[in-house]
Amino acid sequence: MREVAHRALLLEDWMLDDIADVDLVIDEICARVMAVAEPAVRLTLALTAYEEGVAGQVMCRVGDEIDINTEDFGWQMVVSMTDGRAVDYVMDGSVRRVMVGFVKRRSCC
Repeated sequence: MREVAHRALLLEDWMLDDIADVDLVIDEICARVMAVAEPAVRLTLALTAYEEGVAGQVMCRVGDEIDINTEDFGWQMVVSMTDGRAVDYVMDGSVRRVMVGFVKRRSCC
């Protein structure tokens, strides 16, 4: 997932420091999502790059009682490197999904 985002932002002519921030954010979010994911599920990344920035969302199926930890240092890194972030849980029939989204503005155009 990191490589897809990295290449997409390179093609959009982003600064390498901003790309590195997005790489780290995606790594941290994916690690958190994998920690609560049900066994053998697929993680999905939706990424939208636009002139001013990028919006991303990592999604997967999770158990009923498991939530992502947003209180520790790793999550504070996500907070400091993004301009917005959200963790949402939705029921899709009998399946519970987590969606972790983020927004990052680019430093310059």
